Amino acid sequence: MSKQYVIVIGRHFGSGGRQIGVQLSEKLGIPLYDKSILGRVAEEQGVSDERLRKMDEYLNGNRFQNIGLQVGKVIMGPAYLYETDPSMALDREKVFQWQSDLIRRLADEGPCIIVGRCADYVLREHPNLISVFITAPKDIREARIRELHPNHPKENYETHRQFIDKTDRLRGYYYEYHTGRRWDSIDHYDMVVDSSKLGIEGTADMLIDYIRRRTE
Repeated sequence: MSKQYVIVIGRHFGSGGRQIGVQLSEKLGIPLYDKSILGRVAEEQGVSDERLRKMDEYLNGNRFQNIGLQVGKVIMGPAYLYETDPSMALDREKVFQWQSDLIRRLADEGPCIIVGRCADYVLREHPNLISVFITAPKDIREARIRELHPNHPKENYETHRQFIDKTDRLRGYYYEYHTGRRWDSIDHYDMVVDSSKLGIEGTADMLIDYIRRRTE
């Protein structure tokens, strides 16, 4: 492969998107970054990793509350997003900027895979961006989550299906808040793939063929 490319993966919860990323990483011999990005940001900024994870890939609350955050951001600026606890005074805008800066540096270092983190938006100007969204029918995803998270449902989730729906909804809120566009819209990705058709490894192999054709 001749080009310096970067692969970004969005995914519905339970679709196997991260596992497909791991397969791609192993088969292509390039690094994968996901939640590890947040740990690196915490280390670089001298901030508690736990504090950053409180503002990780989700926004708390429902769509109406998050619309309120959007309005507050316009009226009052980033200060509106400070944690209510003064000791936790980090704003979401600053954390997202730190994360975005690191994502761009990682993409400049060489070929890599980034799962989530709004990376398709952050790297939208990258000349060799390959963006993929992984999905699967909800019953398939539910069976996968039952296997991976046998202790759910916990007190906050009545069923595994609700666990999936809430996780997808919160990911969508986070993405929409920071990008102004829909997280699962096909308009933002080169490919939208149903992982249930070929399975995790088969989907990875299919994507490798596409990546090779794009980067030769």
